[in-house]
Amino acid sequence: MLENFCSILNLGIKTKKTKVKIKKSKNGLALLKILFSLGYIKGFMVNENYINIWINSKMFSLRGIFLISKKGNRKYISYKKIPKLLNGILLLSTTKGIITSFEASCNKVGGEALLYIC
Repeated sequence: MLENFCSILNLGIKTKKTKVKIKKSKNGLALLKILFSLGYIKGFMVNENYINIWINSKMFSLRGIFLISKKGNRKYISYKKIPKLLNGILLLSTTKGIITSFEASCNKVGGEALLYIC
């Protein structure tokens, strides 16, 4: 499901669309809440089967959203090995939910590396 989420958002960024639509999922909602709190999207509206996303113009300057863990190849990172990123955000799936790498290192939790936004 995250593959679809990444590809639709990347296409929306590259074609400079202000609104995209993805299928509804728990992980998608959690990721959208983080993107909203970071200011990358203006907002989103949840329908029965779909989520409408309004992309902020700040997101057009990004290179893209890259998927790290895939179905057959999961990448896990302990909190001691979380990289300190200067030009991007790493999103991790932890026992405390989906959080950024900065929050994970502050809370001393590791997890599965999901996305890299740069």
